[in-house]
Amino acid sequence: MRKIDIQKSLRHLEKIRSLMSKARSPYKNMTKQQIIDEIRKTRQKLWEEKLVTHSR
Repeated sequence: MRKIDIQKSLRHLEKIRSLMSKARSPYKNMTKQQIIDEIRKTRQKLWEEKLVTHSR
């Protein structure tokens, strides 16, 4: 069984938080409706890809 290194985990979490705080939002300067439309397009695309891989 693996021993959990709490300090290492906390450093990793802090690094992830730091990277995420620097990342720009893909939805910046978009209206609420535009954001909803983009999310729906992404969801539809993923759903279609999943169907293609499962239908073979």
